[in-house]
Amino acid sequence: MALTQARLRELLLYNPDSGWFTWRAQPNGRVPAGTRAGTIKKRGNREIKIDGKLYQSGRLAFFYMTGRWPKPEVDHENGDPDDDRWFNLREASHTQNMRNRGRFKSKGTPKGVSWHKGIGLYTARITVNYKTISLGTFDTAEEAADAYERAAILYFGEFARED
Repeated sequence: MALTQARLRELLLYNPDSGWFTWRAQPNGRVPAGTRAGTIKKRGNREIKIDGKLYQSGRLAFFYMTGRWPKPEVDHENGDPDDDRWFNLREASHTQNMRNRGRFKSKGTPKGVSWHKGIGLYTARITVNYKTISLGTFDTAEEAADAYERAAILYFGEFARED
């Protein structure tokens, strides 16, 4: 049976200012009523199990507030997948959602920037619609990062994220 907004509201209370869901009643023998619902997954997003099915908390918040499921995804504007405050959530396509991702933490350079060992300069690149666009070579990582940021705003608009 599909989850309805009425069933969601019967089981959980959503606070749009904090972004937290709490259980209205005891969902099982281990979790008391009033407890924050859900568990944090490896990618940092929170999942809540309702009637045997797992839901992402951001999607539940959208459904709780609007009565409809987001199509196709929910984006966390500030990039924190566990920050489900209502003002931080927005509907987004998968592509828009990916544009709002931060850089991979293992790299030491800003997002979109890499060191080109062969020429001894920093390069900036951006990927738009599955095509990589070269933004040029630069003496400093900061100059390359500025070029990436300008391009991200141009191509991605409100979904641009430089870090």
